[in-house]
Amino acid sequence: MTDANNRIRQEALDWVIRLRHADAADWAAFDAWLGADSAHADAYWPLATADADVAAALAQPLPSAEVIALEPVRKRRWLAAALLPIAASIALAVGLWWTLAPGAIPDTVFETRAGETREASLPDGTRVALNGDTRLVLEGADPRRVRLERGEARFAVVHRADAPFVVSVGAAQLHDIGTVFDVVRDGAAVRVAVAEGAVQYREDATSLRLNPGDSLTRGANGTIRTARIAPADVAAWRARRLTYDQVPLELVAADLARATGVPVTLDTGLAGRRFSGGLHLDAPPEAVIARAAALMGVRARRDGTGWRLSER
Repeated sequence: MTDANNRIRQEALDWVIRLRHADAADWAAFDAWLGADSAHADAYWPLATADADVAAALAQPLPSAEVIALEPVRKRRWLAAALLPIAASIALAVGLWWTLAPGAIPDTVFETRAGETREASLPDGTRVALNGDTRLVLEGADPRRVRLERGEARFAVVHRADAPFVVSVGAAQLHDIGTVFDVVRDGAAVRVAVAEGAVQYREDATSLRLNPGDSLTRGANGTIRTARIAPADVAAWRARRLTYDQVPLELVAADLARATGVPVTLDTGLAGRRFSGGLHLDAPPEAVIARAAALMGVRARRDGTGWRLSER
């Protein structure tokens, strides 16, 4: 192994340890390091997975037998013989001793707080940007499959014809076709907008192809509505603005809460009302919400730690 490879491997190991208690600045620095050289991801992900295996093993009760037979549950991209030295180096770095037990590759969770955004690189090179109050799960058994459990994420997918990238959003699945797209999940409601390439939306017997500028909204009641959007407005939250075309106010309120970090709720009298227009987020939360309320033709008032929108 060359000196350069040794250095990259040591840097990767340092990141594995540092990210256990990382703040926003650490994640930003890590993303910059990961994107600087493809060799960084090649070194980091095997170490991170081995570290997660070690943590899972530590949570298991100690076996009564002195010798444990290691039988892989599934094939991995590296040999089991290579995994043990990697795990050992991690344990020595943090002063831990463990018994390594067989098990599935764990999921990786990416999560943000309300009002916080974050960008990350996935193992295949796909880039994902997370809006506030978002939880995204990368499936350990298949790094080309992710689950959006809540919130909003924008994906710039590295396309592979032999292994489509799939985003699960509740009962629906989004299959990329060489794609940059944005997905929102608010409970049972789902929104998808495509900036580049195409996405195949599949749910039960429904299968729809979304091309650049296409958007889809699936309401909480299962009703699906398609519309057009300027590709430049897809994931406009990254540029601190929001753009809508006949979207229910419930979804606008959820977007405002994600972006500002302040709870925003609606009076029942506003249920079903829709809004078209643009909102800017480049101001303190109270100013953003007050300006949004004026554009939507409603009243914003303080409600505990958050805001409530009601009829004027």
